[in-house]
Amino acid sequence: MSSVSIHLRRAVEIVGVLTAAGCVLIVDPPEGDAQCRFAGEATACGACVKAQCQDELGRCCGERSCETTLAALDGCAAVHDARCTTLKALGAGEGNALAACIRSRCPGSCEPFAGRSSTSCEVVALSGRAACACKTSSSPNDFTCATAVFSETKCCAPHGWPSPGLDCQCRPAGCERTEDGCTCRLVLYSPTLRVCEGRFCCTSDEGCSCRERGCDPWETRVDKCDVGAILCRSDQTALPACSVRSE
Repeated sequence: MSSVSIHLRRAVEIVGVLTAAGCVLIVDPPEGDAQCRFAGEATACGACVKAQCQDELGRCCGERSCETTLAALDGCAAVHDARCTTLKALGAGEGNALAACIRSRCPGSCEPFAGRSSTSCEVVALSGRAACACKTSSSPNDFTCATAVFSETKCCAPHGWPSPGLDCQCRPAGCERTEDGCTCRLVLYSPTLRVCEGRFCCTSDEGCSCRERGCDPWETRVDKCDVGAILCRSDQTALPACSVRSE
């Protein structure tokens, strides 16, 4: 049997296996290059999966054990319904490389969406997917920028958000060592150190620090400096999410 026939036969076998899941493995003879196709490839979620998780997708596409993941991906990318929640849950465990890749590399895009977005949001460049930012826009996008998606972040928006001309950011805590302790603030990069402790830990809208001396009158003593202890600036408000949607 020729190599072309083998590739075509294998493609037919895999298509039969994956019809229920919706994803289809396309084999391009005679080279035999395989590409897993799924519904919603043109959405932000689908584009991210193809760009960031192509290897995991290819390995998953021909496996019966991946049918649940592929079915969840199909629905999530195309419809952004509860199957996105299923997909994220599958990625929380071990042994599901595709779902885990989507969970870690496509935050904000592969989420369940309801209503209409009024903000344009994105992962902050060079943040290692640790931070996200939003602005009001005449061309809003489907993206969830929130502490529930970007874990260990705090979302701070200027008073009046989401009025035009303003922006909102969800950022992690970044800490640095000092001579007598450490200091932390909200940052737009992926920090190595996110928590610091010491004899006295004090927070204000200027940041949080742990040191040998006590807190100043304008500071509040806390157990440790982390994202929960750090305050938004005095001209900002803490929110659960920067992205805004209306029913």
